[in-house]
Amino acid sequence: MKKLQILFALILAFSIVSLGSINIVNAETTTEPEQTILIGQSNSDDSKSVRAYKIKKGKMVATKKRVSMVEPSKKWLRYYKATKVTFDGKSYWKLAKNKYIKDSYRINPIKHDSRPQPGQEK
Repeated sequence: MKKLQILFALILAFSIVSLGSINIVNAETTTEPEQTILIGQSNSDDSKSVRAYKIKKGKMVATKKRVSMVEPSKKWLRYYKATKVTFDGKSYWKLAKNKYIKDSYRINPIKHDSRPQPGQEK
């Protein structure tokens, strides 16, 4: 009888844990591979950064933090490895665990296949 109670408690605990993460799974699942992206310059102003987002209580929330297109030394551009995900019908780029940026005209994926590999003729 005690084993049955323990089994029931374990099943109940696993079902509660799985119900609590339903919204996060939607943003985590993707069929697209990780890509290298570059943040471009804004058309309307001289902003060199974009707003960062995170998932909080099942909703995508804008944070006060920004993701910059240049290194802190401002001498070279910054590249990011990101995966494109969809959350509530909108596209985002996932940069890290719970760190996203909105997909816009400023986000430029880099096509590695178009560049010649070392030893290949142009």
